[in-house]
Amino acid sequence: MRKAQLKSMKNEIEQVLSEAKAMAFVQVVRRHKDATLGDVMALAAEMGMSHMNINQVLFEDLPKSGKRWAKKNKALAAGGGHETRTGDGRRKYDAAVLKFIIKNKKLKSAIEIRSAVGGSPNQARRALNRLIERGLVEFTGQARATRYKARAS
Repeated sequence: MRKAQLKSMKNEIEQVLSEAKAMAFVQVVRRHKDATLGDVMALAAEMGMSHMNINQVLFEDLPKSGKRWAKKNKALAAGGGHETRTGDGRRKYDAAVLKFIIKNKKLKSAIEIRSAVGGSPNQARRALNRLIERGLVEFTGQARATRYKARAS
């Protein structure tokens, strides 16, 4: 093998290992829901992962491979759940939420929306926030009294 090819392969291996380390870090942090932001940042510094930002840890999608992913994806499809770990899955879920809100002219709570569309409380809240940011949905009230409706065009 040529030196250039060996160097390229070495760089590729280092990149893959770095990505695997980052994914492992994210998965472990997500499992420890009682960890504070300070705990996470201290761990990141100790592990040499201080280049990671909080968005990567909390919000970015993890790879969709492996036995656990296949099992979860199959269970979601069988149970009528919603897969929102991918951009396409989020768009489909957002569309279902928006369709329900448009169809029902009255103000609806997040619980009513979730009961009709499905999904977890977190999925519903995040979908509603994305729709609000895009200017498609507006809300009134706060906390448990928050109600949502389609924005008048």
